[in-house]
Amino acid sequence: MLFRSNLTSQPCAAQQYWVRAYSKDTSYRGYFRFNIRPPGRDCSYANQICGIPYSSPTGLSTCGFGNDYDSTNSSCHTPREEGEDYLFVYTPASNVCVNISLNNTPANSYPGLTVYQGCPTTGNCLSNVSGPGVSPLTFNNMSLVAGITYYFAVDYDANGGFVSCMNNFDLTITNSVSPT
Repeated sequence: MLFRSNLTSQPCAAQQYWVRAYSKDTSYRGYFRFNIRPPGRDCSYANQICGIPYSSPTGLSTCGFGNDYDSTNSSCHTPREEGEDYLFVYTPASNVCVNISLNNTPANSYPGLTVYQGCPTTGNCLSNVSGPGVSPLTFNNMSLVAGITYYFAVDYDANGGFVSCMNNFDLTITNSVSPT
């Protein structure tokens, strides 16, 4: 039995899926392959943020996600977009002012966090922050407009002399009060 889902992003509502695997062919003796594609690899499968405050699972990684949004094909053109990247997506229901933090980046690394209005290849670059060995990378008092889709790209500078991916990071987004 082949099970295929064409979901283009994670749903925000909790869902339960049941998968039944069976075979009439006894030569396989119960072995089967089940592939799950993790969120975060590109704009179609970005890790959906369903509300603020948000705290991603700890221990996320860009490793194995590819370098889809690099300094030549994204609108920010920053050197911190030369490694493998991980994407989050958020569309606020109402105007909101937020603090965004990329946490637990490895020491002696070159992480980057970029905010786009729309997908990085076609959208507008709103801001980016990067730095060697800086944790957390933070945007404070960023205004997000209701109904606009924003992408938060976690990336890595592969040319900084280190590996091309980053392990064990997490992202938090909290409400803030806009400056007066």
